[in-house]
Amino acid sequence: MTLKAVIFDWDGVLIDTTSWAFRCYEFQCETFGKTFPFKSVEDVKLASNRNWIHIYELMGFEFPKDKDAIIQNFNKFAVLHPPDMNKHLVSLIKRFREDNPSVDLAIASSSTREIILSVLQRAGADGYFKTIVADEDIIAHKPDPEMILKVMDRLKIRKDESVYVGDIATDVIAAKRAGIMSIAVTYGFNSRDVLAKEHPDHIVDSPDDLFKLLSRICS
Repeated sequence: MTLKAVIFDWDGVLIDTTSWAFRCYEFQCETFGKTFPFKSVEDVKLASNRNWIHIYELMGFEFPKDKDAIIQNFNKFAVLHPPDMNKHLVSLIKRFREDNPSVDLAIASSSTREIILSVLQRAGADGYFKTIVADEDIIAHKPDPEMILKVMDRLKIRKDESVYVGDIATDVIAAKRAGIMSIAVTYGFNSRDVLAKEHPDHIVDSPDDLFKLLSRICS
């Protein structure tokens, strides 16, 4: 294939948000007087087999009624406790862009654009991504392929020129529904066993393995 774009999920792929998400969900419950149902980061990982709306429903929130309040409080938490990109991962992205200047990088995520851009800018990585489709740009969440298809439309690329990288089962399903290659990473929210059940095209265990694979696909 002639690869023209790599589309990344955000949480669990480009940033390690497993522990951060646990603290964020706990903060949401404390703010709104909800019972926090998770005892560990592993519990959150298990609940992440679907999407963030499912997790909030487990905590007693209602959609779409509570969505705006949740996002506002999420942004407040992110300002108080901003997540960070791993410096080694940033160096891998930089090297890949230098070696493959004709391949666009993009982000398709249910996180907000404000949070994504603030993290990228702090890491000095905001110039590496051609476009970002965030929560405010979509109606349907994964496994619906809307956000992936929106990225492809913005970049004017075909299905056989794209690959989507995600860390949970719904990422793999969304990529399949979009008709593009899927790469699942095991260093995020879902385990290899959970991801394998959705039959992604590739499974990798580390950021180094991910970018080695992407480089092979490009060669």
